[in-house]
Amino acid sequence: MRSLHGWFKLTLIAVCNDNVDGTREPTEPYAFCDEWKLALDRVPDTVASEAIKSFINIVHVISVKQSEELKIKKRTETASKELEKKASSLRNIERKFYHSYSMVGIGLPDTGHDNNGHALDARDPLAEKKSDLASCQRRVEDEMLRHSKAVEVTRAMTLNNLQTGLPGVFQALTSFSALFTEALSSVCTKSYAIK
Repeated sequence: MRSLHGWFKLTLIAVCNDNVDGTREPTEPYAFCDEWKLALDRVPDTVASEAIKSFINIVHVISVKQSEELKIKKRTETASKELEKKASSLRNIERKFYHSYSMVGIGLPDTGHDNNGHALDARDPLAEKKSDLASCQRRVEDEMLRHSKAVEVTRAMTLNNLQTGLPGVFQALTSFSALFTEALSSVCTKSYAIK
């Protein structure tokens, strides 16, 4: 409407200057556009605009929180995959170890030496792997707990922010719409008088 008004203003001034009788009476369509532009200019849009900007900030905060939650979820998934690999590796090693142990046919003697007379290592060869697996399991559980808490916090914050932010936006837009409708209704009433 502002563009149309500007166009009318530029073109009608030239037309009015060409009038022979010297009158500079604007045309009815220009007067209608002028009235419409003035009505639009009078509608206060600051409250609605600020409410929308405020809600955009709320949505941004929610988005940031959800991004943090997603990072924690990815860390949890990565830790879970690492745990699965370590568990699979340990199962394979155990299978090979116990298979080779059973191939000896005789249990390991209590003497501390194997069948060839070599000294046996008193440590369980799988103890380090089992310890690493247990550590990884604890890390996965910690990450899962962090993710669970992050989801809980994000959902509560999202619900709270939407419940507090949306009513203000709707109230501001409702007020703006009512004023806008009133302004356009006034313009429409005046448009009926145009011949």
